[in-house]
Amino acid sequence: MKIALKWSIALLYLVAFATRAKAQVVVPMSSLPSLVGEYNLSYVRTDTDVSALIGKSGSNYWNFSQPQASGDSIQRLDIVSVADGGDGGSFTNATYAEQFTGGPLYPGPAWQFYSITSGVGRDYYGFVDDLSVYTTGLVIFNHPTVDLPDPVKYGQTWKREVELPIYEPGISFPVEMIDFNDSSSVDAYGSVALPGMGETPCLRVSATDTYVLSIYNSRSRGYDYYATEYQTNYQWLVPGIGLAAEVVQYGGDTAAFGATYTNTFQRVFLYPPLPPPPPLGLALHTNIAVLTWASTSNASGYVVQTLTNLNLTNWLPVAQLINHSLSVPIIEGASQQCFRIFAQPPQP
Repeated sequence: MKIALKWSIALLYLVAFATRAKAQVVVPMSSLPSLVGEYNLSYVRTDTDVSALIGKSGSNYWNFSQPQASGDSIQRLDIVSVADGGDGGSFTNATYAEQFTGGPLYPGPAWQFYSITSGVGRDYYGFVDDLSVYTTGLVIFNHPTVDLPDPVKYGQTWKREVELPIYEPGISFPVEMIDFNDSSSVDAYGSVALPGMGETPCLRVSATDTYVLSIYNSRSRGYDYYATEYQTNYQWLVPGIGLAAEVVQYGGDTAAFGATYTNTFQRVFLYPPLPPPPPLGLALHTNIAVLTWASTSNASGYVVQTLTNLNLTNWLPVAQLINHSLSVPIIEGASQQCFRIFAQPPQP
């Protein structure tokens, strides 16, 4: 096997060798933001025409790179510890939380609690959102639900169902119950362009969600049906960034849940770069190249990005990990590919 190999040490430490571009990207759960200190910023708008944004099944190109519009709010996502916000004791099996602030969806801080099981997926345990239009306060699912499998691939389908008990202060039993059903499929792939970040390979997950709301009846001591809401979600997944863009279309009896808008559209515009780690090493094995690097002081993890030509600027995320090495397949008869590594910020 003939392998083209070169080193480049410029503004960042880089390593390059031969490999071939994949037709469809695969998104492992290890590449999603899950380390305390990571964050991103998104533009969010509501009540917009989303029909031209969604695309079709199969191969696509989605251009979400437009600058902030007058109707765009800014939403921030922070990866925080489970103890952040004070409700970690209710989610003892979670290993991290996503904290959301800003924009029409999160006028106050809200937390969602997760853990990742390699080869299985991302377990979602519940959330805290005191200002949600759907629920109030602390919501603990009756069982964790795998909202994304590991890894996510084009052509996958999955279903999930979970009950969301809704409590009120001073009442020991749920006053309302939401029966949530989801049917998801990875029905499209291609490239998505994000504001200020260039183009990156992605997968689109399409999902239909149903929320059936029942209210507690003190006479029968059971729950009486009240209303149903239907949602259609489109999520664009990118390794390293995670949820890079999302469209949510609200339908059915939205008034029963208090929604004040017909749809939402959000897109990441900032996933901040961080200082590089010490110089890299490269070892070549049969069909495998192994990147290695020394530990960076106080780093909580590392992000690996790739590029097919050093004259370009649209670095693409490959993986997010906490160890100091990464194995990458080498496929014969392909063009050059370059890699760079970023250290991630220390945990607070």
